[in-house]
Amino acid sequence: MTDEIDRLPFDQYERLLEAGYRNAIASLAENDGKAIILRSGPFANWRSRIHVMRVRSAQRTPYRQRNAVRPIAEFETGDFPEAAEIEQEQRSWEAPFCTRGAVLYLIARTIPAFAQCVAKHPSPVPVYFCWENTVFLIQN
Repeated sequence: MTDEIDRLPFDQYERLLEAGYRNAIASLAENDGKAIILRSGPFANWRSRIHVMRVRSAQRTPYRQRNAVRPIAEFETGDFPEAAEIEQEQRSWEAPFCTRGAVLYLIARTIPAFAQCVAKHPSPVPVYFCWENTVFLIQN
C-alpha cells in the first residue's frame, strides 16, 4: 500500500496547496492576519482549506483544537481525489481517529507537501497544519 501512496501525484497536490498558501500570505496585511492554518481531513475529495486567523494560538503544538475560531479569510486549495479514494478504502470507522497504517502514511505524506510550500514562501506569521482537529506547527 505504501508504494501505491508514493505513486500519488503529490507534486500536483503541492501546487494546489501553494496557490492557496500564497494567496493567504498576500492577504495577511489586509486582514491583519496573525496565523495561517492549512485544514485538512477526510472531507469530500480530500479538500483542504487555508485559513488566515486573527489570533495566534498560545498553545504548544501538537494540540487538539476544540471550538475553532472562525477564520478572517479562507482560501480553497483544490481536491486530491486519489488520496480520498485510498482514505475511504482504508479508514476504520469504528475508531474516532483513523488508525490504519495506510491512512496514517497518507497523512504523513500530505504534511511534507504543505511544508514544501512553506519552505519556498516563508510566512511572517506562524503556519500550522491541522488534520481534523489536531494542530501541528509547521513554521514559527
